Amino acid sequence: MTVKDIARLAGVSPSTVSRVLNSPDNSFASEKVRNRIWDVVHETGYVPNPTAKSLRKSGGGPKAESNKNLACILAKTRRPQDNPFFAEIARAAEQQALQMGYAIPYYFTLFDASNQSVIQRVLSTDIGGVFALGRFDSSSTLDFLSSRYETIVYSGITGTDNNWDQVICNGYEIARTAMRHLLDYGHTRIGYVGETRHEIRFTGYKDALTDAGLPFSPDLIGRCTMNGEEGYAAANALISHASRLPTAIFCANDITAISVLRLLRKKGLRVPADISLMGADDIPMSSVVTPSLSTVSVPKGDMGRLAIRVLIDRINKMHRLPMKIFLPYKLIIRESTRKIT
Repeated sequence: MTVKDIARLAGVSPSTVSRVLNSPDNSFASEKVRNRIWDVVHETGYVPNPTAKSLRKSGGGPKAESNKNLACILAKTRRPQDNPFFAEIARAAEQQALQMGYAIPYYFTLFDASNQSVIQRVLSTDIGGVFALGRFDSSSTLDFLSSRYETIVYSGITGTDNNWDQVICNGYEIARTAMRHLLDYGHTRIGYVGETRHEIRFTGYKDALTDAGLPFSPDLIGRCTMNGEEGYAAANALISHASRLPTAIFCANDITAISVLRLLRKKGLRVPADISLMGADDIPMSSVVTPSLSTVSVPKGDMGRLAIRVLIDRINKMHRLPMKIFLPYKLIIRESTRKIT
């Protein structure tokens, strides 16, 4: 399997395939085209030719090749492309793996954790290491993965209490940064839309209120799984039942915030004139919606690339102690927030 073969199967040029597989810049191809190329990569088990040659030189047996295959375990989505935050991390991880002579042909999701056929597939798949993406709420899942796989790296915004290598952008501090922006703009009645159970962004929201000497108001909380449909419904409940409208809403991620923006428009509320809106993670859509979304940018590509470098370093026994690497974040102020005058 070559780049030309992938191009033929995906219906694009070889140069497009090469750029999708190797360049961090995604602006030259649509999301649909990128997903089609990566689907072909997964279906065919493509690895770069230099890797195939090195495997043949090393004996070329099944074990040698399987050790070049990695698996991605998704905690919060069925497929990477279902969530732009995880998609960007996963694509960067796949690019990094290919550049280092590895591939990620296997994707498993915790949504299928009760499916015995899926569990059997996980158990029977011979891989060199696991890239765990997104927060794992169940300790039994953590124990299962740790007992099955010797080499695991985790990436997300919430750390785990185990001995895995971890590449993290601190969700607690992200939330506090978002809240500090709203508080600095004079907002004192701030709502929250997002997950609340075992969610450090919710903890950051509450602690920011406490530090500012402000009360926690349960009627300003929209509890939901952080996706568009549930975010819309949670915001609707918040707006409908609050004794007094908030002057600002902090959403735990941008997908939720964009859905809240849609709900506020439907309710006839202007952003930011009536309600300021703040997100977190800075997915590409957040800069092109109207008004553009203030958010806290997470280095998603760096998270994926660094996680794979750490994983392959671990596979090759280049380090032994568990690593926990924290990456920086950045406040992005756009049009959806305004100062209280």
